[in-house]
Amino acid sequence: AVFIDAARKASQVCRLLYGASQPDVTPAQMLHVGDDFAKDYLAAKRAGFHALLFDPEGTAEAHEELVAGEVIRSLDEVPRKIDALLVASEESESPPTDPVASDESV
Repeated sequence: AVFIDAARKASQVCRLLYGASQPDVTPAQMLHVGDDFAKDYLAAKRAGFHALLFDPEGTAEAHEELVAGEVIRSLDEVPRKIDALLVASEESESPPTDPVASDESV
């Protein structure tokens, strides 16, 4: 319920900043950063959010649901992770190119 409320509030803030016509912010558009594996990382992932586990001491235990690239040791890593998510999102939204249509040598 906490993550659903966060998505709802993000949608409200987006509308306040950019106008009432803005669509809802979906969990898949959000990133949660937290230091508790179960309460932060897993809960966010299960709610459909992107998640990073903040582990400054490097003591996080291996777990089948923990993706190594989603563990950070410093909050300075967050902007780079956001950039990577944005690039991946843009790539998934762009239509696939037709290699035959773009091949001018035919």
